[in-house]
Amino acid sequence: MRGHVVCSDCGTPLTACWSKGSYKKYPYYLCPKRGCDSYGKSIARDKVEGEFEALIGKATPSAALFNVGKALFKELWDYQYSQAESQTKAMGAQLVKLEGQLAKLLERILDASVPTVIKAYEEKVRQLELDKQAIKEKMAFSGKPSSTFDETLRTAFEFLKTL
Repeated sequence: MRGHVVCSDCGTPLTACWSKGSYKKYPYYLCPKRGCDSYGKSIARDKVEGEFEALIGKATPSAALFNVGKALFKELWDYQYSQAESQTKAMGAQLVKLEGQLAKLLERILDASVPTVIKAYEEKVRQLELDKQAIKEKMAFSGKPSSTFDETLRTAFEFLKTL
């Protein structure tokens, strides 16, 4: 938390240090500003961080903050949904392109008479079929959220309320 916690007397960010005891080192925060009443006075790290945790534990978001959060989440949800739809559409176009390439290759295989050329065409057809299957799988799983916006939001907000 060094740099984020400030001195209560002068407002200068506290620095962190380790003080050596008889048997081990101990972490502290202290004010580095000369002339400050708290200059050089050490505050145990456990005390500062413990009070911070207690403060965070008491903080509860207001209803207005939840409404703002809901609006932001809805905007993000809609954006992600539109992105997924456009990706699915692009994958569909790519699938059509692959099918066109496959049709051309199959025609070339029928016209070819050299075994090495036929083998090369067959390998390319196999690779295009694999690509086609991969795109179909991606299309099946993209753009479909596992739950509705309201269910997801309710779960998230219930979690936030328990913190």
